[in-house]
Amino acid sequence: MCMFLRIFIFILFAAHLPAAWAGGENPAGARRIGMGGGFSALRGDVWSLWANPASLSGIQQAEGGLYAKSSYLVNTLNTASFGAALPFKEVHHAGISLSTFGFDSYRENNIGLTYATTLYDVLHLGVKVNVLNLAIAQYGTTNAFYVNPGLTADVSQKFSVGFWVQNANQARIGSVQEERLPTQISGGVCYKPSSKIAVTADAVKPLDFALGINAGFEYYFINQFCIRAGYTTYPSQLAAGVGFKLPNLSIDFANTYHERLGYSPHLSVSVRLGKSKSNPTPNLGSPKTVTPAPVVKPAPNPTPSTTPKSGAAAPKTAPNVKPQPLTPEKSNPNTTTPASKPSNTATPAKTPQNSSSGKPTTTPPTEKKSGNKSSQ
Repeated sequence: MCMFLRIFIFILFAAHLPAAWAGGENPAGARRIGMGGGFSALRGDVWSLWANPASLSGIQQAEGGLYAKSSYLVNTLNTASFGAALPFKEVHHAGISLSTFGFDSYRENNIGLTYATTLYDVLHLGVKVNVLNLAIAQYGTTNAFYVNPGLTADVSQKFSVGFWVQNANQARIGSVQEERLPTQISGGVCYKPSSKIAVTADAVKPLDFALGINAGFEYYFINQFCIRAGYTTYPSQLAAGVGFKLPNLSIDFANTYHERLGYSPHLSVSVRLGKSKSNPTPNLGSPKTVTPAPVVKPAPNPTPSTTPKSGAAAPKTAPNVKPQPLTPEKSNPNTTTPASKPSNTATPAKTPQNSSSGKPTTTPPTEKKSGNKSSQ
């Protein structure tokens, strides 16, 4: 009996060490584990059901997944989880999660319902309602109800932030002596310099433990394969993993290493159904794409020939050239007298020498006066 109690205490201690940075709830998803657990601001897959509930707004089609974990390669410390999520009405998302941990004499079962929505295109809100069932042999069964609210915001096309609280209502569990479940506040950032790289970092503060940092990254070196690595400070452990992704299937594997307890392998498989819908929530700061109007080039104006063709119309006078008003002299087509001379001024009479020279007179009045003088 004494040996059984020792094993039981060790199991509880070992089970809650990895859960300390997760607020008491075992995380799920090898993608999240391989990146060090920094998942507060990363949106886009079903494993957000075990992280920030607001991140569920990133899924674009129905998705379901299975997850398995062997804590420190001990058969009695296995964890299994199932999750499914569904988008509906463009900006609304709903999901359900189921988890189980332990063995016959000690069992933790958790069921959660998650809802997430989008406001103002860049702000995403979510809440998860959990029911925890704890069954211990010879001690009975008890339940607890707790709530996880969260939000994420798209600061720019490449940068987002997230914040969520686990067990915000500080629920307690136990029938004889109640014990408060762990409460944790998490805030993080996600930076995506390109479609192939994602870098995340979370600050984690359990109420009963010291502040911890979870950070990691993933890199798709080719379209379908990626590598991941991460680190958590409380407890201190390293994480690494790989991923294989197709349009409707994802397979992820991760491994964590604790300096005292050893290795813990993680495996998750997720399947997406239906066609991917376009993302209805564009990121803040991304410039709107404006389709420029087509530029219509004018038809080339052929250079007019200097020699007009036969039958062609004479070129028109330029519209910006104003015709000068005609003087009485100009109105007579037969006169060449400059316009500066007044019309009522008589031209001096010509001498006979001038008239005999054969030169034509310049104006009709001059000819008339010359004729009168010669007749005299």
